[in-house]
Amino acid sequence: MKTKAILILLVLLFLLGAGVYYLGSRSGSEETDRRPQMWAVEEDKIIRIRIELPPSRKAVTFHKDREGKWRFFDPPAQEVDKKRWGGILTLVSGPKARRLIAEPAQDLKQYGLDRPSMVITLFLLGEKEPLVIEMGHPTPPGDHYYMKLRNQPALYVMDALYCRVLMRLAEDPPYPPAISPGESGKEG
Repeated sequence: MKTKAILILLVLLFLLGAGVYYLGSRSGSEETDRRPQMWAVEEDKIIRIRIELPPSRKAVTFHKDREGKWRFFDPPAQEVDKKRWGGILTLVSGPKARRLIAEPAQDLKQYGLDRPSMVITLFLLGEKEPLVIEMGHPTPPGDHYYMKLRNQPALYVMDALYCRVLMRLAEDPPYPPAISPGESGKEG
């Protein structure tokens, strides 16, 4: 009888410990990411993405075709390289900013937002107006960029790596790899 009681107590102790661990890890993860979210859209609602780099006059537009494949908007409407495209929708659907700088932002010129160095336009299913995101100058250390939503008062700083991934889409578009004349695209 004594061993049965000890066994029950050990099971209860294990369940109590597991509960404390679960609740502790859940609340810890919520506390560690208090970064503000600049915008949030459902990935499935994104039907076209345009990325412009006004200083270099480079721009690229992608759209989702009827089969749900992402393609370049301009002819010849090639499908994007899936290896390079992977994760792009997640990046543009709802990034977390490093921090909110000001709301409302004053003197956008000092942040490079009077003439943005990158403009991301998201066209959404069922929405008349696209979501337009503007990127200005890098922060003095160069590890972040000033960003804001067009027609919104808040000014944020966004991680430079995030910004560079999106800039690269316009600078070096994700065209599919060229197939050499001897390749049929099938493994034999």
